Amino acid sequence: MKVGDLVKVRKGDPMGIAMRSRPGYPIKTGASGVIIDSLELDDGFTEYEVLFEDGDIGWMSDLILEIINESG
Repeated sequence: MKVGDLVKVRKGDPMGIAMRSRPGYPIKTGASGVIIDSLELDDGFTEYEVLFEDGDIGWMSDLILEIINESG
């Protein structure tokens, strides 16, 4: 996955893997958006900043995202 890819949330977030910019607004399974930034963590996982269709932005683990369409 990389900046510009269209992604969707693969499953729910029971372990608090994802963080939304607005607390109290849970991430819904199937929500889609575009990756706008990424950060490789010390543990080898990558977090992606996603701009969702509703205008919200959240940091998402690579574990719960799936690519809809890769950017050119």
